[in-house]
Amino acid sequence: MDQDLRDRLLAMDTMAVFEVMSHYLDRVGHQLQQARTTHSDGLGAAWIEAQLGALRDFGEQVPFENESMADATAIASRWSTAAAEVLAALPKPEADPDLLTVVVTPDEVAACSTGPVLGLLTMLLESPARARSRQGVLDLRISGYDTHPAELSEIPEVRTYIQQLGREFPYWLYFASTKSSSLQMIALCHLPPGLTKNEKRAQFPIRLHDLLMGRWIPALNEMAEFAGLAPEVLREVSDRAIGYFSTTAAV
Repeated sequence: MDQDLRDRLLAMDTMAVFEVMSHYLDRVGHQLQQARTTHSDGLGAAWIEAQLGALRDFGEQVPFENESMADATAIASRWSTAAAEVLAALPKPEADPDLLTVVVTPDEVAACSTGPVLGLLTMLLESPARARSRQGVLDLRISGYDTHPAELSEIPEVRTYIQQLGREFPYWLYFASTKSSSLQMIALCHLPPGLTKNEKRAQFPIRLHDLLMGRWIPALNEMAEFAGLAPEVLREVSDRAIGYFSTTAAV
């Protein structure tokens, strides 16, 4: 980590830091989404390409010493690591210290602005070692709806946000904690709205199967290959997910 870069960022006004780093991570996230569909060399190569694309978008804010690819890649790594550490150092709600809590704000939900959260999530893909160390610790929280009469998964703007975020970052089975309710909430957002409790119980296994087979299990296998998981470790991750949904009610 570039300590000088981190120190300079932390010395800035808090909101200025948040805006600069959020914008950068937003660009990394969206660049990664594009790179995953066009790059044939796996997540690692797509991650590097995404960072470089985000830096190009940043223009004059990025201190390119020269145009060599090696220097550009080094600068991208510095910015990405600094962005994640600085944003993590900013004030946030109380959270379980064993979990990596990512909070979605009401404004982000209302605007379906997935960029800030997507940027933070894609930092988990910075390296195979980072991915291995963060397996099963992610707790995604939607803030600002505590007094809303409906369940989160029944609120239209929350459903839209979660579904869009899932299209951009489908690695929930790998990263999401089975100790929190966030994975259940994410899955329930893919049920049709307005179902009765009995209809939810009937529909949930069907929709979950489609979600698992169509998106989540392929993404889990992609992450396992990227992180270099041994087959027995991948089996443990899969078994935990199956156990989670087997013991977690749909309503």
